Amino acid sequence: MNNFKYFKMVEERNQTKGQGDSLEATLLLNDVEWKTIPYDSEQPVIVGRASRSTFKNPEYLENHLFCMTAITTDVLEIVDIDEEKETMKVKLKLPDKFMNQVSREFGSHAALINAGPFLKSWTSCTRERHLLNKRSS
Repeated sequence: MNNFKYFKMVEERNQTKGQGDSLEATLLLNDVEWKTIPYDSEQPVIVGRASRSTFKNPEYLENHLFCMTAITTDVLEIVDIDEEKETMKVKLKLPDKFMNQVSREFGSHAALINAGPFLKSWTSCTRERHLLNKRSS
């Protein structure tokens, strides 16, 4: 698994529209009021307002990143339809150019995850641990 630094380098090198952004591994805050108080004091050293603030920690670029993508119907070819079982077999048809790029930039291994059960399990776990706020549940 590659880290943020690797993916920032790939994004800067390839300039691929829609892949990554300049704020990768950055905390972005919009329309904030600042009051910075040192640990050993109660007196603010910075007080102010900002329309935009960013925080970057170079150490975060060393964190590993799991990349995901979705498989959509436009890259599937129907191989067989079983009307009795109401199922179909499909073949993944990704263009060679895309496969070469993915292999070169992301490596030769992939994990295939059925999104429905994965999201159901993730949602259940985060609710049990009270990790979701009311707006996202």
